[in-house]
Amino acid sequence: MHIRHTTGFDPAALKQLYSAFDMAWNEVEALTSKPNRDGARDAVGKAIIELAKTGYRHPEHLANYGVYQGRLFIDLRG
Repeated sequence: MHIRHTTGFDPAALKQLYSAFDMAWNEVEALTSKPNRDGARDAVGKAIIELAKTGYRHPEHLANYGVYQGRLFIDLRG
């Protein structure tokens, strides 16, 4: 997961974000075709970061939202 400029994420929060991304991507990757892989990965990562910016830090909740957004991306791309 490539995180560009972030503010407010301490090392513990980053660890939770990485954990959430790994959980979410493990589920979404199996559903993603090769042409959509980068876009789906970006959708998962961005969703997790955006939710974390609101204060959520529980990795399973972040991962669930990432999976939701990843699947939405896949569904919209066909």
